Amino acid sequence: MSTFDENSRIKFHPDLEIMEVDFSDFTFSDSSEVNTVYDSIERLVAETKRKWYFMVNYRGTKIDSEAWFQFAARGKDINIASSLGSVRFDPREPTRAEIMKRAEKEDFNPNLVSTRDEAIERILVMKRESAVT
Repeated sequence: MSTFDENSRIKFHPDLEIMEVDFSDFTFSDSSEVNTVYDSIERLVAETKRKWYFMVNYRGTKIDSEAWFQFAARGKDINIASSLGSVRFDPREPTRAEIMKRAEKEDFNPNLVSTRDEAIERILVMKRESAVT
């Protein structure tokens, strides 16, 4: 089991309304590990008493087949409860393919981009679009 240090992997950028999660080079091996990580994320977000744009670094992330269902379910739940929008960056195959497959099946925009800078730009666009409506 990998260790997920919430202090170094979860950052809030209040000026941009972004909560950044760093899953880089992390392996989710089973649902228990997924729950531990998402419990930390949910607790920290709840402490802020607000919603955020989520920006998630997937560089080198591995999600084992035993963890995918719980990973997708917990991600969906926190997005519905606490997100103004989500952008994912730098996913490699097969993670990218799995995210795309689930996005098509569950009818959501995966907002996949290649770099952190592109993720920030995408969030700025989302913010502008939401301000217009």
